[in-house]
Amino acid sequence: MNDHQILLSGEELSAKGITSVDRFSEKEIRVSVIGKNKLSICGSGLKITEFSQETGCLRVIGKVDGVNYLNGGDKLLKRLLK
Repeated sequence: MNDHQILLSGEELSAKGITSVDRFSEKEIRVSVIGKNKLSICGSGLKITEFSQETGCLRVIGKVDGVNYLNGGDKLLKRLLK
């Protein structure tokens, strides 16, 4: 299964399908998602309020300016946009 979800509501981001948090700061959080893709969450005042490796759930608060796939994620976007 290679599914993951990202939901942004106001200044809260929720994600499912996260396998690990690779690094984090108030300006950027990098995570690994199912399927060996990496995801970069950029913004200001970012704070991880919840992460469970067992369930793959991540919750972040703060001002999110962008969410970008790294290393091959654009292939996923191309598949979704077909």
